[in-house]
Amino acid sequence: MTFPSPDDEAVRNPLVKVGPISGFPEFSPDKQAVVDGVIATIARHYTRAGAVSITTPLVERLDVLTAKGGGAINKEIYGLRRLGDSDDGSAADVGLKFDLTLPTARFVAQNESKLVFPLRRQQIDRVHRGERPKAGRSREFWQADFDIIGRGTLPVIADAEPPAIINGIFSELAIGPFVIRISNRKILSGYFRSLGIDPSLQTTALHIIDKTEGGLDAIFARLRERLGCSEETASAIVDFISMKIDVEQPLRNLELFRSIEGLRQGIDELTHVVATALALGVPEERLKIDLSVARGLDYYTGSVYETSLLDHKSIGSICSGGRYDDLASRFSTTPFPGVGISIGVTRLVTRLMEAGLLTTKEAFARHVLLARVDVSLDGKYFGLLSGMRSAGVPSELYLGDARLGDQLRYASRKGYGYAVIIRPDDAANGVVRVHDFNNGEDQVIPESKLLEVLLAA
Repeated sequence: MTFPSPDDEAVRNPLVKVGPISGFPEFSPDKQAVVDGVIATIARHYTRAGAVSITTPLVERLDVLTAKGGGAINKEIYGLRRLGDSDDGSAADVGLKFDLTLPTARFVAQNESKLVFPLRRQQIDRVHRGERPKAGRSREFWQADFDIIGRGTLPVIADAEPPAIINGIFSELAIGPFVIRISNRKILSGYFRSLGIDPSLQTTALHIIDKTEGGLDAIFARLRERLGCSEETASAIVDFISMKIDVEQPLRNLELFRSIEGLRQGIDELTHVVATALALGVPEERLKIDLSVARGLDYYTGSVYETSLLDHKSIGSICSGGRYDDLASRFSTTPFPGVGISIGVTRLVTRLMEAGLLTTKEAFARHVLLARVDVSLDGKYFGLLSGMRSAGVPSELYLGDARLGDQLRYASRKGYGYAVIIRPDDAANGVVRVHDFNNGEDQVIPESKLLEVLLAA
């Protein structure tokens, strides 16, 4: 064996050479500020809807993670083990959570006696999926969930709240026109039964409708190939999911199907939920009944939602969710029906920045640098800094003793909107100078007016 010489570069410079791990995103400060802003907006709307926050671990037992997710998602779960454990996989009895819903079901079942129902819950946290990274898809991402969970029962009227919350969030984010596509899984399941599709194949049929890219022709082909449907049956399914349905009067289009065993409840629920969502302020043009919305996860049982941007359809769904009536059945004999939505924050923000719908320009637009032009004024600087921060103005004092021009370049590079400059003669006269990086202009104002000016900016 040959040992490296002390003169070898690897010995003299033992730095670990690494690159970013594919699918695990990192954000620079300006982009992270955009992410933080979006999360704050989402959390604010969830809180307005009465949601309280909970925390669940990043790691769960595998029997929890695999309880209801379905075979496809099970392949994407990251197992977790210590480096010193056996490498045969036998030690991996825990894994990283791939969503927030199953851990919440476990949490609710374990803490039933301590919670107030219906529980309005929000959680914004990281999740992990071992899927192939691509544009808008990563292996680690932030997810923002809202759920209403009942004990025993949950009125279907609850299903109307998620669309109203979605409408509020994306209206405030001002990212362009969007549509909330809504359906009810009971409708598709009932229709499949009416066509004689074997119950064991219905989940596969839902996955085909939910996941197949390429439009209706691709769905038709996959139904024929994977389900063995006749041409007539596949055509009937495609025609059914592509029906145009009036949001104001959905029964006008669906009345014929109410006579089919199993469809009646789904159609009645959908009609009631849509009418209530409109009453909650969702504009008619932002709500679309779309029977092709199926949602791929197996735990959905009723209402389902998908939200997309009308001018940027390539971004795909920006918010999804639905009703689940028996999610916690593996953890408790008590039924915990619920309805909720989930926003993939990392995917959403990344794609919106790529499309120019969210920019980093505004991230630090209200931040202020207090220039340190004379150390003899440090007492005044510290007093002003404390006052600005107490008033809610994001601000920092330059820590070095660089020239004023260098300090201003520092603030400009960070994207700050303003700099406050006080020289000894300014302090003597009770004035401050405010430099606006947006237009390059300076104004001299009384020190007593500083907070008023900055807060109005």
